[in-house]
Amino acid sequence: MEDTPRKMPGKTKVLYNGQWVSATVVPVTQAQETWSEFLLADGSVFKVKIVVTEVAKIDDVYEKDGTPVYNAKWNAIVAVSAPEHLKKIPGV
Repeated sequence: MEDTPRKMPGKTKVLYNGQWVSATVVPVTQAQETWSEFLLADGSVFKVKIVVTEVAKIDDVYEKDGTPVYNAKWNAIVAVSAPEHLKKIPGV
C-alpha cells in the first residue's frame, strides 16, 4: 500500500488496523465540546477537552451489529489551575 495517503474531495485515507483505508468525510453539523475536570490531591484542577477537527466513515467497514466504523482527527487541549503555593515566580 502507499506510504502517503492521497485525498480526493469528500474522501480521505485513514489508518485502520495498521493499514491505510478509504473513508468518506462526514461533516459535523453540531458539536458540544466540554471540559472534563479533575481535582488533584495537591489542590490543582486539571482540565482536558477533545476538539474534533474531522470525522470520516470508513468505507465498507462495519461492527458485528452493523454499525459503521468511524475515525476522527482530534486535538487534546489541556489547562491547569494550580493553587498559589505550588506556583513558581516566572524567571526564578
